[in-house]
Amino acid sequence: MSRRLHGLCRLLMAALAVVLLGPAATALAVIQPGEPAPRLRLPDLAGRQHVIDGSTTDSLLMVFVKPDDHHTSAALAELGKMFTQWPQLGTGVRRLVVLSRVGDQLEPARRALAAHPGWTVLVDREDRAYRDYRMIATPTVVLVGPDRKVVAVHAGYDPGLIQDVRLELARLLGVELPATATGAPPPFSMELQLGRRMAARGLWERALHYYERAAEAGPLPPSARVELAVILIELERLDEAEALLTELGSKAPGAAAAARRLERARAASPPPPPPVSR
Repeated sequence: MSRRLHGLCRLLMAALAVVLLGPAATALAVIQPGEPAPRLRLPDLAGRQHVIDGSTTDSLLMVFVKPDDHHTSAALAELGKMFTQWPQLGTGVRRLVVLSRVGDQLEPARRALAAHPGWTVLVDREDRAYRDYRMIATPTVVLVGPDRKVVAVHAGYDPGLIQDVRLELARLLGVELPATATGAPPPFSMELQLGRRMAARGLWERALHYYERAAEAGPLPPSARVELAVILIELERLDEAEALLTELGSKAPGAAAAARRLERARAASPPPPPPVSR
């Protein structure tokens, strides 16, 4: 078999694997731990050139994003909270956002990323970094050690991302975290994720349906119970929302804001009709 024909067969077999295996095949496309990190030469938002190559001595925490990716802000916000809580994880680590697939959306992306200080934003206008690091989803986090080898990769945004990054950074930097920071992330709940998506679209009845299904599988975490209270407020089931918030207490994340929302809803609700006398 000629070399050209052999190469064509390999290409056809790879394409067939992607079609037949779907995500299982494409998930192997992203750059893997142990591989050398490809060299980067990209400008930041101010036009200054940054070179990432073998002469770079710091470890790198790189987040690959696209302008139209609505999970980017959530991921960067959670990573920002992690560095605030555990500042030792940021020592000797350069934090880079690699913005690809820019097109004509640079200014909207610039405004969105400005809400997350502490990151150097590199503009990948030709999508070279996106291709070299073989991105398959955004946001994707790539951790690179001082030897320029990829240490860890987390493709896409899900509830386990922050836990993975925290543990890998601690391992890379030799930082000892308390036991409370190394526990396993909460189990992934598809029903809860669907409920959150419905709530984000204002589809409150459907959101409630998925939250109730998630609660049937096990107790909801405090943050999800606060979200459930907000859904009940939007559905004007104010007494149920109040009972849930009272049970949670004011220290639950987001409970205070939900309580204020409940107060506004009560103030806006019409008074009950007067009793009818015969």
